Amino acid sequence: MPVKNGGQSRQSRQHKKGGTSGPKSGNERAELQSLFLTSFAEMGTITHAAKATGIDRQTHYNWLETDPEYAERFKEADEQATDNLEREARRRAVAGVEEPVFYQGDIVGHIRKMSDTLLIFLLKGAKPEKYRERFEHTARGGLSGPVTVYEIPSNGRDKEA
Repeated sequence: MPVKNGGQSRQSRQHKKGGTSGPKSGNERAELQSLFLTSFAEMGTITHAAKATGIDRQTHYNWLETDPEYAERFKEADEQATDNLEREARRRAVAGVEEPVFYQGDIVGHIRKMSDTLLIFLLKGAKPEKYRERFEHTARGGLSGPVTVYEIPSNGRDKEA
């Protein structure tokens, strides 16, 4: 019989702490994994998905180490989470978001704001060869070849008092 403490059984506390006992049946484990992966794909963070599923973050990492099938399913959920982020970034960049307009403390209307910054990042991600940052320098005197840049460490003397 489990030992009760604060309304939780010892097994439940160990499971939430990422303990080794975890769920007893393979079906329960598979169900928790599916719930976690669905939550992660929607929320995009391990912490939030673990909390929504009722497991400890460490349980997820244990599954990654011990269950190759779960690890593969997690990669798919991670791709879906990234797709969700990209979709939201695109929406904010192109369609924008409604923001209130205030006058003397009262909302008098709304304005739709698009994000140029997000649009730039989307362009750089979609076509890096076209939109990447470039730095070109031409040397005089017929020199050619690669240039090595060294950072000279501070000796502490250039600090202002």
